[in-house]
Amino acid sequence: MGTNKYYSGSTYKDKSADGKFIYEYLIFQGLYRELLELSQEIIKSLENTGNNLNSIILLKGRGLVGTGQLREACQVFEELRANATEGSEIYIEATVRLATAQIQAGRYSEGRNLDNALILIRKLSENNLSIDFQKF
Repeated sequence: MGTNKYYSGSTYKDKSADGKFIYEYLIFQGLYRELLELSQEIIKSLENTGNNLNSIILLKGRGLVGTGQLREACQVFEELRANATEGSEIYIEATVRLATAQIQAGRYSEGRNLDNALILIRKLSENNLSIDFQKF
């Protein structure tokens, strides 16, 4: 993509954006196809490195939702939930995104995952554990 982009930990950044994450820009601009392509490129290049790619896989799911590929997005979010520790931030976000994708796809009875995510969030807040709600 360009020479100003780099991978740091679990975050893909753009050096020229004054510390802003490139995915935020792509989402804000509605550039979901580009988000999907970028996330797939990162996953492909780092899949055998042993790095935790859950946050990048989550962005892939968001790109799939934004491009209308709801069935594939649901599969991505379901796999993330299956591989994440229950109650972890990635698990909760994948659960919320799964539920919203299911609802968008007209699978209303499966959208109950949103209730499950809200229960987990409430439990976290009761135990004074923090989560970045701006992601949702």
